[in-house]
Amino acid sequence: MSITEFFSIWPLAWETIRVSNLTEFLEKSLIRLPIIVPVVWAALTVSKRRSEMHRLAEEYAHKEALAKSYEGFKQQIIDMDINTKAMLAELLEVLLKAVSLNAARTLGGKHGDKMPAH
Repeated sequence: MSITEFFSIWPLAWETIRVSNLTEFLEKSLIRLPIIVPVVWAALTVSKRRSEMHRLAEEYAHKEALAKSYEGFKQQIIDMDINTKAMLAELLEVLLKAVSLNAARTLGGKHGDKMPAH
């Protein structure tokens, strides 16, 4: 068995040391835990926050698309000139229901956040 002794990105270097038994392996691994655990925790936290921000961006992009669709439908209703007032009221009601949903609700449940390695 071997364990990483030193790792550097620039210049690329990776040194390992050989361990002869399980006790020595555990001792050398436990020494590195104070460094490894915070790095893994930070990677998981950043991954989750990135996923949340991506979902919120998608939610607001959807609301933007709804607003643009409303303008297009409104113009079509005005161009048709058939019972315009009632149709515009109904269109506005449907749009308000769709837009009034809180975007933060997408952050509520589980969304299958993946580990950073995935």
